[in-house]
Formats: sequence, structure tokens, C-alpha cells
Amino acid sequence: AYHAADCTPLSPAALHALAATGGNGAIRLHPSVQVVVSDHPAFTIWQTHQPGQTPCSATGQGAECALILRDPALQLAVQRISRGGAAMIGALQAGATLLDAASTAAACDVGHEPAPLLATLFQAGALVA
Repeated sequence: AYHAADCTPLSPAALHALAATGGNGAIRLHPSVQVVVSDHPAFTIWQTHQPGQTPCSATGQGAECALILRDPALQLAVQRISRGGAAMIGALQAGATLLDAASTAAACDVGHEPAPLLATLFQAGALVA
């Protein structure tokens, strides 16, 4: 993710224009966007072994997904996301429209709400023109 190509982030005006399409417009993700889908608590294990953290046992915890990307300050960001979020990002990376990607996420995770994930991606400059 750190060495991914640079891209111009989507401007607020372009995002507004995309919203006007009712979610039927195409959207691309920054090349640094990666998703890790694991049957194990990989994110928790990684997070608790970062500098300044106290390692803990992840025994008994289930599957986890993580979003990895490079933000505009060239810092790597890693955060836990839901299975629906992982499915939505995968669909966007495969070329789906925003509406279709949200439908894919909802099919994978009935309670998935796309707005927080989209806000995270936008704030990180991961939605590109």
C-alpha cells in the first residue's frame, strides 16, 4: 500500500456529482487500498503487537477483515472493517457502480451501512477520479 501509485483524490464537488447519479456512477479506489479477509482475528493480533500496545490473546475471537490504505499524509492506515465493507470494496475494485457495490455488501452482511466506510475512504483520499 505504501508504494502504490499516486492518484488525484475525488473532490467534494465530484463526489456530489456522483451522488446526483443515485449511486449509478462509476467510482475508483486509490491503488493503495487493500483488504485482508481472514478466518482468524488477524487485525486484533496485528493491532495488539504494534509499538506501545500490550499483546493479548486473541483466542476465541473469530474472523476479521481489515482495510489497509495510504492516506494523503503518506501514512499507512489499518482499520477493522465488516465482511460487508470488505465485499463492498471488492466490488468497487472489480468495477461495480456504487449502488451495485452497496447491494453486494448488503447481500454479504444484512446490517451493512455503506456511509461510514465511504466517509473513511473519502477522508483518506482513497476515492479517486
